[in-house]
Amino acid sequence: MSLNIKKSIINSIINSIIKIRTNDWNEAKQQIINNFNNINLYNLIDNYEPCNKKLYITRPKMRETMIIFINSLNQFFKQVSYDSYKARDGYNIKLEDISELIEICVKIMVIKQQGG
Repeated sequence: MSLNIKKSIINSIINSIIKIRTNDWNEAKQQIINNFNNINLYNLIDNYEPCNKKLYITRPKMRETMIIFINSLNQFFKQVSYDSYKARDGYNIKLEDISELIEICVKIMVIKQQGG
C-alpha cells in the first residue's frame, strides 16, 4: 500500500477540518461534514484504486487524526494541559457531539476509500 496514498488521505482529512472559519459550532460541524463529502480521492491521488476490504487509512487512524485537529480549532477549544482540551467558555460542546461528528466523517471516508 502506497505511503503517498495514506498521506494524501490524511492530508484531505486535516484540510477538511482546518478550513473552518466560523465561531458557530453547529455551522462548523456542517462545514466539516460538507468538506468530507467533497473529498474526491480520484482527483486527489494519481491512479487511485478503491480498496475492497482493507482500508488505506484505518478507522482508528482516521479517528485519531480527527480528534487532534478538531481539538486544535482554537475558536472552540483551549488546551488545558498536554494533550487535554476543553470547550471555551460560551460553548456547550459535549464529548458526544464530537464523537458523533467523528463517526459521521469516518463513515464518509470509509465509503470513499471503497469507491462509493
